[in-house]
Amino acid sequence: QDEEATHCMYPGIVAFSYRWKTKEHPDPDGEYLAQLQGALRWYMANRAARDLEPDFLVFIDYYCLYQGERTAEQEKLFTKALESMDVVYAHCGI
Repeated sequence: QDEEATHCMYPGIVAFSYRWKTKEHPDPDGEYLAQLQGALRWYMANRAARDLEPDFLVFIDYYCLYQGERTAEQEKLFTKALESMDVVYAHCGI
């Protein structure tokens, strides 16, 4: 496998998207987070096994984007982040 294909299979950014369990909090009991922990360990090991840096970014919208009511500044940052979501979800060269 060539280097570019390996980077696309194991990019330096992982976006974790899931259905919220409640309106107030996506994962109030930590079930999704526990599942993510095992998946991230596997992912990190596979990156390392392919001589890729084991460090990578994990994007979880609830924790990475302002939720609920926002101040004017937070709204500005939230809107700017939404305008870049294509990079998070579709860019394999990160």
